[in-house]
Amino acid sequence: NQGNFTMPSTGLSRNYISCALFNPFGYLVGTDGGEICIFEKNVFKAVSQVGKGRVSSIIVEGQFAYVLVGGEIVKLQINQANLS
Repeated sequence: NQGNFTMPSTGLSRNYISCALFNPFGYLVGTDGGEICIFEKNVFKAVSQVGKGRVSSIIVEGQFAYVLVGGEIVKLQINQANLS
């Protein structure tokens, strides 16, 4: 299925370069500025800085996301569409 993503009207002009599905309707999307954006049902929910450099890869396994950012792997816990 295809659909449009709903973005905030200002402030999120980014280059999105990686993506991973973390539940049937949730996406983690990485930027070239070291951020992870969280979308649920194609609606933007949050953004979190996870490191310096580009987020080149995201792998989700269970309740964790492994993010390759700036050449380093960062482990994040996924908790009800929030990252910690």
